[in-house]
Amino acid sequence: MINLQRPFASNAVFLKFAATLGLITLTYILFGVVDRFDTVATNIVPNLSFENGVKHWFGSPKGVTLKNKPLPVVEMRLAPNPKPLILARTISDPNRFTHIRVGADIKLNGVQRGPVWWEQAGVIVRSLNGKGRKIPFWPYNVVMKSGTADWDRHEAVIPVSGDAQAMRLLIFLNGRAGTMEVTNITIDSAIPSTWVPYGKAGLITAWGLLGLWILAPLLLANARNLSAYFALVAFLATLAAVLAPQPGLSNVTTQTLHTVVSVFKTAPEKSIATKHGEVAKTKTLKKTKPVKNGAPQRSSASKFGAMVASPQDILNGSGSSVSHVISHAAFTFFTVLAFPFAARLLLLASLITAAATTEALQVFVISRTTNWDDLAMNLTGVAIGITFALAWRFIRRRLFTRSRIPAA
Repeated sequence: MINLQRPFASNAVFLKFAATLGLITLTYILFGVVDRFDTVATNIVPNLSFENGVKHWFGSPKGVTLKNKPLPVVEMRLAPNPKPLILARTISDPNRFTHIRVGADIKLNGVQRGPVWWEQAGVIVRSLNGKGRKIPFWPYNVVMKSGTADWDRHEAVIPVSGDAQAMRLLIFLNGRAGTMEVTNITIDSAIPSTWVPYGKAGLITAWGLLGLWILAPLLLANARNLSAYFALVAFLATLAAVLAPQPGLSNVTTQTLHTVVSVFKTAPEKSIATKHGEVAKTKTLKKTKPVKNGAPQRSSASKFGAMVASPQDILNGSGSSVSHVISHAAFTFFTVLAFPFAARLLLLASLITAAATTEALQVFVISRTTNWDDLAMNLTGVAIGITFALAWRFIRRRLFTRSRIPAA
C-alpha cells in the first residue's frame, strides 16, 4: 500500500510501485530458473530409455507404441473412446538426495483436454509417504500441456520431502483425443547453486525493507484511524496465511467451512416415510460401475485420477480458493474505509498490487504454488471488498442523514 492521501503524481508513489513490481519480478526470476540448481549425479534411475520398449515401466501399455527414430520414442495415442494412458517408474529411497531434476522431450498433436487438470498430457513426479499415499501439496509438476506442439525439452527440479519413502514418475495422456510422443527422459540428483541462499536472503530483506517503507508512513499519518489498523491486521493475517505451509492452511479453512455450513444447514439428510411409518435416511451416492464380488468398481477415469491426483489437493482446493477471496475481501474492505478521500485509481492500483504481492510471496514456501487461478481469487476478493465498503458507506450515510432530520 502507498501513502494514499498524497497526490497521485507523487514521485514517492511511483517509486514504491516500481519497487514492488521490481521485487515481484525478481522473486519469480529467482524461483523460476531451473539453472539455479547444480547437478550432482546423473541417471539415478536405471533403464529410463525406451530401447527395450516399456518392460521396465508399469501402467497401461495398451495404446502405447514404440518408434525407432534417432532416439527410441514412445507414442501414446488416445482411442476414439479414450481411456487414460499412463507409464510410471518408481524412484526408491529418495532421501539420499535433496532435490531431483526430471527432464523429458515431448511432442504433442491435437491433445484435447478435459475439464479437470489431469485430463491432458503431462509428466509429473509424486512423492509417497510410508503408507504409499501421495504427500498432498508437495511440488510435482514437470509439464502439463494440451494442443499441438513440436519437440521441446521440459525440465523441473522437485525437492525431496523428509516424509517421502518413494517418488513416482508419471507420464500420462488423458483427455478427449490426441497423441503424445516422449523420449530422452532423465532423472538426476541436484542441489541449489551456492548463490541461491544469498539471493533468497537478499530478497527476504528487500521485501521487509519495502514493507517498512510503505507501511510505516501510513501508520504514522493515520495513528487515530481505527479502520487503518483493521486493514493492517487483515493484511498481516493474509501474509501469515500466504506463508503458512500446506496442508495446514487448507485443512483449517476446510474445517472452518464445514463448521459454518453445518451451522446453517437445516436438512443434513433427506428422509422418506416407509410403509410401516418408519423414517429412512437417504444419501446421494455417486454412480459407479456394476458391483463385482460385492464391491463397487471404479471407472478407469476415477482410477486414473486417484493415481495422479492427491485427494487432499482436490478436496481442499475449494477451501484454499475461499481463503484467498475472504482474506483479500476483508483487507480491501477496511482499506477503502480507512482512506475515503484517496484518489480512486491510486487506491485500486494499490489493492491490485497488494493482491499480486501476496501471490508472489507464496514461492518462499515449498508446499505453496503460485498460479493465475489464485491471483484471480485474490482479485475477486478485492472486487468484493470494494463493493461491500461502498455499500457500507452508502448505508451509513443514509442512516446518518436520517438521524439528523428533525422530527415534524
